[in-house]
Amino acid sequence: MASQLHFGLLTTVTCFFTLVVLSHSRKISTDMNWGKSCPKNVTLAYTKAVGNKDTLHYVYSSAELMSLLAIKTVKDAELQLNCSEMPPSVTLESPTSEIYSYGIIFNQIITYNDTGDSANLLDANFTGWQNYSTGDMIWKISQNKSKPDDNLVVLETFRGNGSFQFDFQVSNDARQTQLPHLQLNDNLTLVGFSVDGVPADFVNSRFALNTTYISSYQSKFDVNSVKSLDDEYTPGVFKVTTWSSHKKSYHSFMQWKAVCYLTDEYERKDSTAVQVYQLWNSTAGAVNESVAYKFFKMRHDISMQSTYISFGLTNDAKYYNTTQFISWFFITGFGVAPVEKISVTAIIIIAVGLGLPVLLIILGGVFLCWRKRRSDYTPVYGTIST
Repeated sequence: MASQLHFGLLTTVTCFFTLVVLSHSRKISTDMNWGKSCPKNVTLAYTKAVGNKDTLHYVYSSAELMSLLAIKTVKDAELQLNCSEMPPSVTLESPTSEIYSYGIIFNQIITYNDTGDSANLLDANFTGWQNYSTGDMIWKISQNKSKPDDNLVVLETFRGNGSFQFDFQVSNDARQTQLPHLQLNDNLTLVGFSVDGVPADFVNSRFALNTTYISSYQSKFDVNSVKSLDDEYTPGVFKVTTWSSHKKSYHSFMQWKAVCYLTDEYERKDSTAVQVYQLWNSTAGAVNESVAYKFFKMRHDISMQSTYISFGLTNDAKYYNTTQFISWFFITGFGVAPVEKISVTAIIIIAVGLGLPVLLIILGGVFLCWRKRRSDYTPVYGTIST
């Protein structure tokens, strides 16, 4: 009887937590051929994440400039695509269905000659820069053939014997499977940028991205870097950087660990730092030819700022030439950026590491006090016998 009661209670609890998880999960679908009606040189993919109360729309495009457009709407809202103009325009069937929107544009891929090993893009002479506009490249869209249903969108362009690549994925997973093991959920997108085998332009080549962030409702932008006590998920990395947009209850963000990897084995020994620079107000001319900006073009309530994000650490001598590979990931989404929490495993390790020495000190002190009192004790019968 007791075992049946225990089993019934366990089943009830399991069902409850299953319902909780399902109630918060989104139905995710990705259309790799969303731009099939557009000219052949246009690559467009569309991921839709439908929740109980709202829907998240993500449009990935290399039309003119590489960009990600993110739109949060009421549940039943639909997007429309117009390919009769370049770049194509994305609109909502019902403009009033929008809750909040933002866009991220990768204007340029920059390589520079870091002769001083400073890993600072702005220290390099501008004559030692080589700028590649993402709009001047021919991008191809592909799907993960080994896992066709994982909603991973890959946009790749080839240069020489190598390639530049952007990855976009909305996932129900809790963590990225490989380093840096970023936090994931179906309310955000995992974005990856990689350089693989592209011929180096300089002897001491390093890479950077010129990136623009657009947000509706005239939001304010901030870049904050915080240090974590726990490097359980990303060994040796304690710094998390967040580029956020916020106004009242409307929030969006980009967040990354301050690390990138120089081989496709993604090991700590083959990693280097990621640096973000001061923000500046961007102009429409710099990003005008992108699907993301075109969505906001006729609006007067937008904010737009840009920055550089570079890869490398001062005096590490880990130039791009050494491995001819760079891989960096970040997450982006609506709301407030997730906070890395210390896991139960880490708490136990810290508790044991700090608690055991303290316990030994206390026990040692008690033992010494007991021993001292014992040595000072003179039995009554001993005194009588003398």
